[in-house]
Amino acid sequence: MDKKDSKGIYSAVINKAIDYIFENIDNDIDVEDVAKHCGYSKYHLTRMFKEDTEEAIYEFIKRVRLERSAWRLKVEKERSVTEIGGDIGYSSSNYATAFKKQMNISPANFRKNSEELVKQSAFSHGMSLDDIEVNCKNITIENFEPFCVIYERKKGNYHKIGDEWCAFQKKYKHLFKEDSLYIECTVDDPSITDEDECLYELCQTIEPNCQELKD
Repeated sequence: MDKKDSKGIYSAVINKAIDYIFENIDNDIDVEDVAKHCGYSKYHLTRMFKEDTEEAIYEFIKRVRLERSAWRLKVEKERSVTEIGGDIGYSSSNYATAFKKQMNISPANFRKNSEELVKQSAFSHGMSLDDIEVNCKNITIENFEPFCVIYERKKGNYHKIGDEWCAFQKKYKHLFKEDSLYIECTVDDPSITDEDECLYELCQTIEPNCQELKD
Protein backbone atom coordinates (compact mmCIF):
# COMPACT_ATOMS: atom_id res chain seq x y z
CA MET A 1 0.00 0.00 0.00
CA ASP A 2 1.30 3.46 -0.88
CA LYS A 3 2.10 5.68 2.05
CA LYS A 4 0.21 8.96 2.42
CA ASP A 5 1.97 12.10 1.26
CA SER A 6 3.35 14.24 4.07
CA LYS A 7 1.35 17.32 4.99
CA GLY A 8 3.20 20.61 5.38
CA ILE A 9 2.32 22.78 8.38
CA TYR A 10 3.23 26.26 7.14
CA SER A 11 1.23 28.66 9.32
CA ALA A 12 3.52 30.61 11.67
CA VAL A 13 0.71 30.76 14.25
CA ILE A 14 0.10 27.00 14.23
CA ASN A 15 3.82 26.26 14.42
CA LYS A 16 4.05 28.65 17.36
CA ALA A 17 1.19 26.75 19.01
CA ILE A 18 2.87 23.38 18.41
CA ASP A 19 6.19 24.67 19.78
CA TYR A 20 4.43 25.92 22.92
CA ILE A 21 2.66 22.59 23.42
CA PHE A 22 5.91 20.62 23.08
CA GLU A 23 7.75 22.94 25.46
CA ASN A 24 5.00 22.77 28.10
CA ILE A 25 3.53 19.30 27.61
CA ASP A 26 4.57 18.25 31.13
CA ASN A 27 2.66 21.20 32.59
CA ASP A 28 -1.09 21.48 33.09
CA ILE A 29 -1.80 23.44 29.89
CA ASP A 30 -5.06 23.59 27.96
CA VAL A 31 -6.40 25.17 24.78
CA GLU A 32 -6.90 28.53 26.52
CA ASP A 33 -3.22 28.65 27.48
CA VAL A 34 -2.09 27.91 23.93
CA ALA A 35 -4.48 30.49 22.46
CA LYS A 36 -3.30 33.15 24.91
CA HIS A 37 0.34 32.42 24.02
CA CYS A 38 -0.45 32.81 20.32
CA GLY A 39 -2.56 35.96 20.77
CA TYR A 40 -5.74 34.46 19.33
CA SER A 41 -9.16 33.58 20.71
CA LYS A 42 -9.64 29.94 21.65
CA TYR A 43 -12.28 29.51 18.96
CA HIS A 44 -10.22 31.09 16.18
CA LEU A 45 -7.10 29.10 17.05
CA THR A 46 -9.10 25.86 17.34
CA ARG A 47 -10.47 26.33 13.81
CA MET A 48 -7.06 27.24 12.36
CA PHE A 49 -5.33 24.33 14.10
CA LYS A 50 -7.82 21.77 12.77
CA GLU A 51 -7.49 23.18 9.23
CA ASP A 52 -3.69 23.01 9.27
CA THR A 53 -3.10 19.72 11.12
CA GLU A 54 -6.36 17.82 10.52
CA GLU A 55 -6.47 17.30 14.29
CA ALA A 56 -8.32 19.15 17.04
CA ILE A 57 -5.94 21.06 19.31
CA TYR A 58 -7.37 19.46 22.47
CA GLU A 59 -6.94 16.00 20.96
CA PHE A 60 -3.40 16.88 19.87
CA ILE A 61 -2.42 17.88 23.42
CA LYS A 62 -3.98 14.72 24.87
CA ARG A 63 -2.37 12.48 22.25
CA VAL A 64 1.11 13.96 22.73
CA ARG A 65 0.82 13.52 26.50
CA LEU A 66 -0.25 9.90 26.24
CA GLU A 67 2.35 9.05 23.60
CA ARG A 68 5.11 10.63 25.67
CA SER A 69 3.93 8.54 28.61
CA ALA A 70 4.09 5.44 26.38
CA TRP A 71 7.71 6.23 25.61
CA ARG A 72 8.39 6.52 29.35
CA LEU A 73 6.70 3.17 29.95
CA LYS A 74 9.08 1.69 27.42
CA VAL A 75 12.34 3.14 28.73
CA GLU A 76 11.73 4.00 32.41
CA LYS A 77 11.25 0.42 33.56
CA GLU A 78 12.08 1.24 37.17
CA ARG A 79 8.98 3.46 37.49
CA SER A 80 5.47 2.14 38.01
CA VAL A 81 2.60 2.60 35.55
CA THR A 82 0.76 4.61 38.20
CA GLU A 83 3.69 7.00 38.62
CA ILE A 84 3.99 7.63 34.89
CA GLY A 85 0.26 8.18 34.52
CA GLY A 86 0.36 10.56 37.47
CA ASP A 87 3.05 12.59 35.72
CA ILE A 88 0.49 13.60 33.10
CA GLY A 89 -2.33 14.22 35.56
CA TYR A 90 -4.23 10.92 35.51
CA SER A 91 -5.37 8.70 38.35
CA SER A 92 -4.51 5.03 37.91
CA SER A 93 -7.91 3.95 36.51
CA ASN A 94 -8.38 7.05 34.34
CA TYR A 95 -4.89 6.65 32.88
CA ALA A 96 -5.54 3.04 31.93
CA THR A 97 -8.81 4.01 30.22
CA ALA A 98 -7.36 6.98 28.32
CA PHE A 99 -4.21 5.08 27.32
CA LYS A 100 -6.15 2.09 25.98
CA LYS A 101 -8.48 4.37 24.01
CA GLN A 102 -5.48 6.08 22.38
CA MET A 103 -3.13 3.11 21.95
CA ASN A 104 -5.58 0.17 21.70
CA ILE A 105 -3.65 -1.59 24.47
CA SER A 106 -3.47 -1.19 28.23
CA PRO A 107 -0.43 0.57 29.76
CA ALA A 108 0.65 -2.65 31.51
CA ASN A 109 0.43 -4.73 28.34
CA PHE A 110 2.15 -2.00 26.33
CA ARG A 111 5.09 -2.09 28.73
CA LYS A 112 5.13 -5.90 28.70
CA ASN A 113 5.10 -6.03 24.88
CA SER A 114 7.08 -2.87 24.12
CA GLU A 115 10.05 -4.70 22.65
CA GLU A 116 7.84 -6.74 20.33
CA LEU A 117 6.06 -3.54 19.25
CA VAL A 118 9.44 -2.02 18.37
CA LYS A 119 10.30 -5.11 16.28
CA GLN A 120 6.97 -4.85 14.47
CA SER A 121 7.56 -1.22 13.52
CA ALA A 122 8.48 -0.66 9.88
CA PHE A 123 11.42 1.38 11.15
CA SER A 124 13.02 -1.19 13.45
CA HIS A 125 14.89 -3.06 10.69
CA GLY A 126 14.68 -6.14 12.91
CA MET A 127 16.55 -4.54 15.82
CA SER A 128 15.59 -5.14 19.44
CA LEU A 129 15.70 -2.50 22.18
CA ASP A 130 19.04 -3.95 23.28
CA ASP A 131 20.41 -3.59 19.74
CA ILE A 132 19.26 0.02 19.65
CA GLU A 133 20.93 0.69 23.00
CA VAL A 134 24.22 -0.76 21.72
CA ASN A 135 24.02 1.29 18.52
CA CYS A 136 23.36 4.44 20.53
CA LYS A 137 26.91 4.12 21.88
CA ASN A 138 28.13 4.99 18.38
CA ILE A 139 26.25 8.29 18.40
CA THR A 140 28.32 11.41 18.98
CA ILE A 141 26.97 14.58 20.55
CA GLU A 142 28.27 17.97 19.46
CA ASN A 143 27.48 21.44 20.73
CA PHE A 144 27.08 24.17 18.11
CA GLU A 145 27.01 27.91 18.42
CA PRO A 146 23.50 29.35 17.87
CA PHE A 147 22.52 29.70 14.21
CA CYS A 148 19.52 30.73 12.12
CA VAL A 149 17.58 28.27 10.01
CA ILE A 150 14.77 28.23 7.54
CA TYR A 151 12.59 25.21 8.20
CA GLU A 152 9.46 23.36 7.21
CA ARG A 153 7.44 21.25 9.61
CA LYS A 154 5.82 18.15 8.15
CA LYS A 155 3.32 15.58 9.33
CA GLY A 156 3.61 12.18 7.68
CA ASN A 157 5.51 8.94 7.29
CA TYR A 158 9.25 9.06 7.96
CA HIS A 159 9.77 6.83 4.93
CA LYS A 160 8.81 9.90 2.86
CA ILE A 161 11.57 12.08 4.30
CA GLY A 162 13.98 11.38 1.43
CA ASP A 163 11.51 12.72 -1.13
CA GLU A 164 10.71 15.70 1.10
CA TRP A 165 14.43 16.53 1.42
CA CYS A 166 14.80 16.62 -2.36
CA ALA A 167 11.89 19.07 -2.67
CA PHE A 168 13.13 21.16 0.27
CA GLN A 169 16.69 21.51 -1.05
CA LYS A 170 15.43 22.45 -4.49
CA LYS A 171 13.04 25.04 -3.03
CA TYR A 172 15.74 26.78 -0.97
CA LYS A 173 18.82 26.20 -3.12
CA HIS A 174 19.07 29.98 -3.68
CA LEU A 175 19.86 30.31 0.05
CA PHE A 176 22.58 27.66 0.03
CA LYS A 177 26.11 28.68 1.08
CA GLU A 178 29.33 26.66 1.25
CA ASP A 179 28.96 26.28 5.02
CA SER A 180 25.20 25.60 5.04
CA LEU A 181 24.06 22.75 7.26
CA TYR A 182 21.02 20.56 6.68
CA ILE A 183 19.36 19.43 9.90
CA GLU A 184 16.58 16.88 10.31
CA CYS A 185 14.49 16.79 13.49
CA THR A 186 12.22 13.78 13.95
CA VAL A 187 9.75 14.29 16.79
CA ASP A 188 7.81 11.06 17.22
CA ASP A 189 8.55 7.39 17.87
CA PRO A 190 6.87 5.50 14.99
CA SER A 191 6.50 2.40 17.14
CA ILE A 192 4.13 4.53 19.25
CA THR A 193 2.68 7.23 16.98
CA ASP A 194 0.73 6.27 13.85
CA GLU A 195 3.44 6.05 11.17
CA ASP A 196 1.51 8.42 8.87
CA GLU A 197 1.01 11.03 11.62
CA CYS A 198 4.63 11.57 12.77
CA LEU A 199 5.96 15.13 12.96
CA TYR A 200 9.37 16.18 11.68
CA GLU A 201 11.24 19.31 10.63
CA LEU A 202 13.63 19.89 7.74
CA CYS A 203 16.06 22.76 8.37
CA GLN A 204 18.71 24.64 6.44
CA THR A 205 21.04 27.10 8.12
CA ILE A 206 20.95 30.62 6.69
CA GLU A 207 22.68 33.92 7.34
CA PRO A 208 21.10 36.07 10.07
CA ASN A 209 18.91 38.78 8.54
CA CYS A 210 19.04 36.92 5.22
CA GLN A 211 18.24 39.52 2.57
CA GLU A 212 16.74 36.99 0.15
CA LEU A 213 13.94 36.29 2.62
CA LYS A 214 13.04 39.97 2.71
CA ASP A 215 12.88 40.45 -1.05
